[in-house]
Amino acid sequence: MIIGTKNALLSKQVEVFIITRTILFLLISAVSAKQNTEHASGFTFTPNLFHHPPKVLFLSRPFEIEVFSNFSKNETQNISLFYRTDAQPRYIEQSFNLNSRRYIFTYDPKQKPTEKISYFFTIELKNGSVFASPIDSAGMVTPITLPLQDPIEYYKKRSMRRE
Repeated sequence: MIIGTKNALLSKQVEVFIITRTILFLLISAVSAKQNTEHASGFTFTPNLFHHPPKVLFLSRPFEIEVFSNFSKNETQNISLFYRTDAQPRYIEQSFNLNSRRYIFTYDPKQKPTEKISYFFTIELKNGSVFASPIDSAGMVTPITLPLQDPIEYYKKRSMRRE
């Protein structure tokens, strides 16, 4: 028969493993909670209204701006894009067709020349609620502003970076 005390603590390696996993879990939880309200570009967004800005827009080609909504069509009153260019100082509202499967706006810089475009989205529900995207941490609309680039210059710069 053995008399005495037995160490009930886990080995040091197991303790370190548990502590690091717990810290890692807390960090991942904090980051994922922040990602629910913050876009990779620093914009926050309405969790039910999504948009991924295009990486590059060209002066010579039409481009599409698309938004996705998780609100059901039955509760949606209106989905709009508000945009402006350097040629027009005020925002223009472009309402989307609620019966379509995708909410896409096509802009042709050949027809309406511009050097940059700013835009944001709104969604109005039948209960009177209005949501916008993107918004900042204070809840203010923060329009996305993107320059339109010359494709030749863009690809020259891009090829120079690879060399």
